[in-house]
Amino acid sequence: MQGSSQNLVTQVMKGNHYYIPVYQRRYSWVKVQVERLVDDLRLAEEQHRPHYFLGSLILDATVEGINDFSVIDGQQRITTISLFLMAIRDTFPRTDETHQRIDDLYLIDKYDHENVHKNRLHSVPGDEEEYVDVLENGAAAKPSLFRDTYVLFQQVLKDDPKMSPQDWLTVLEQRLVVMSITVQQDDDAQLIFESLNSTGLDLTEADKIRNFLLMDLHGDQQKQAYAIWQKNEKLVSRGELSKFFRHYLTSLAVRSKITLEQQIYDDYRRFIGEAPGFDRIDELRKESQVAKYYSLIKDPQHHQVEDYPDPRARELLIRLGRMNNDITTPYFLQLFKMNNSGRLTGEELSNVLAIILSYLARRLFVGSPSTGLNTFFGILNRQVEQLVRMTSQDYVTALGWQLTSRVVENKLFPTDQALNDALAKKDYYHYADRSFWFVFDELNNVLGEQQDLFDAAQAGHLSIEHIMPQTLSEKWRQELGHNWELIYNQWDNRFANLTLTGFNSRMSNRLFQDKRDMENGYQQSGIKLNQNLAKLEHWNETTLKARERQLYNLAVRAWPRPAITPTNTAKHMLPPDWTTLEANVTITDQVVSAYRLFDQPPKVAKNWKAVFISVALDLWALDPTPFYRTANSDDNDLIFHQAEISEDPRFHQFYPLPNSDLTIRVQPLNNVARLNKLGKLMTATGHDLSDISVKMHTRPSVAKQLRLGKTSLDRKK
Repeated sequence: MQGSSQNLVTQVMKGNHYYIPVYQRRYSWVKVQVERLVDDLRLAEEQHRPHYFLGSLILDATVEGINDFSVIDGQQRITTISLFLMAIRDTFPRTDETHQRIDDLYLIDKYDHENVHKNRLHSVPGDEEEYVDVLENGAAAKPSLFRDTYVLFQQVLKDDPKMSPQDWLTVLEQRLVVMSITVQQDDDAQLIFESLNSTGLDLTEADKIRNFLLMDLHGDQQKQAYAIWQKNEKLVSRGELSKFFRHYLTSLAVRSKITLEQQIYDDYRRFIGEAPGFDRIDELRKESQVAKYYSLIKDPQHHQVEDYPDPRARELLIRLGRMNNDITTPYFLQLFKMNNSGRLTGEELSNVLAIILSYLARRLFVGSPSTGLNTFFGILNRQVEQLVRMTSQDYVTALGWQLTSRVVENKLFPTDQALNDALAKKDYYHYADRSFWFVFDELNNVLGEQQDLFDAAQAGHLSIEHIMPQTLSEKWRQELGHNWELIYNQWDNRFANLTLTGFNSRMSNRLFQDKRDMENGYQQSGIKLNQNLAKLEHWNETTLKARERQLYNLAVRAWPRPAITPTNTAKHMLPPDWTTLEANVTITDQVVSAYRLFDQPPKVAKNWKAVFISVALDLWALDPTPFYRTANSDDNDLIFHQAEISEDPRFHQFYPLPNSDLTIRVQPLNNVARLNKLGKLMTATGHDLSDISVKMHTRPSVAKQLRLGKTSLDRKK
């Protein structure tokens, strides 16, 4: 094989014939891929880049004909660029020199006497007819994906205020670069194709990032960059790389949304690769430091205590890892970065980890849903730092305050009463095994030296045991007394009746005294929580209640709730009666009186419609670009060009955006629908609904209005 960096249009496509093998899938690029290509090319032109890298192109030169190549990999790109060239060509008259030059060099071989259409690119059967139709008839061709792409390029050329068709042609001819790899006569083209496609898997998001970082470098720079990449890959592990980049991007807090799995590479290009002054090797070095943090956070068992900024941090991270809370990783990356820069001491870092451990453990214990926690932790650091600035409190205190009083109800730090209620009501036997192992291990370790019951249970050495068995014998019923059925129904699967033992099958439904005294029974158990059972003579409602009180006291000690007494509150600090918006916040029958966007001063609002309009205007003033992007998208129902709705009888339902041809739909909407639209607006502009806080109160009932004499009937009188 031979490989080299070449200009796709003037060096690869010029004067050659390309055949898409029948084993290839059909042309499939749609609007989103084409628009991304156009945006990237436009950005490369605006930033005066010498070239734009379009990826690799693998060609088979073993087909007949000195200028004939079979496209093993890259047909989507070469086909799309051919359609772009057609669209540019057709902006010039047929008699124009540029029109003729594009045809002769890249699209048509006028000396090809065997092919009636003389096209240089030969698609798979079924595609070729549609491709040729567009080649010869342009927008007048029959409907097809090829025609759709061609028409889209036509629209780009027509609407672009800065670049002419000739400018676009120059970009394609001078800046569009691929890594062209050519299979020679001695190479096995089929074997190469099978190696590329045998797994049926696309490139991972990390693969795409690696190619983006390395393919544009050469010589010693590429070797240096690859060495750093390999180091980072070793720290993170190859299988974790895509996840690492997802968490890394979220931790950068360049927007309020978390990075989604399918958008890792796109977000990387957008927020890192297209940033002013971007340097590949410098970026890899930054990522190397973050990879160290990532390894410390995700794999604490394989690090020493000395590797951490505080001795407690390793043990806290091990305990946190047992809850499988991957959602906290971006936040923890931010904490380690703050520690490295001196903004958090090692002790403060451990104190924060301890608070998060208590917060998540209590939520697990009481059964709080995890919905929305990924976004919650994605923006938590920003919210806490904002609170630090406004109150001059230390970070740890501000975090405790945020979690105990400044989040929506379903995200609040569970109270001691919530722990007590869970013990009295919750079925812990049908808990996930890992969750029960974690909780039992945590409570057991409050009593003294850590015993690692979680690891023992995970290894299969321990299992969950009902002290009062699930099937009651007659002797058990006598032990429980005349209320045995009520006691059984109430206590069977509650935590007080459960324990961990390595001899569950041998204990079965024996009487309590037998379980206590048998070989390897409760008296001989090394588990501290079981040693209390060895002191009991009976197992009944009285002892169940006593054990429940013990478990409650252990839970409160294992996961302390921050005791916050805020001081030095700034004047513009949000009081407790304010609510941070989320998608599941209930605003039905809620009257709003003020709102706050980001950390700006609060603004008065007479109703929800006023909040919506005011937020839209604030965001418009910050950056109008997302508004135009949304107006031009296919799935938009929020922002429109004035011309689109000028004949709409609902014209009064829109609010014009200043100094533009855009307008935003504001009504008719109920409160629930308006909250949904507000969420869409925040997402479209790269923010999150939680960036808005509101002051609201419940609308008085009709009965109360009658008592106050404020009904519409009274007003008419």
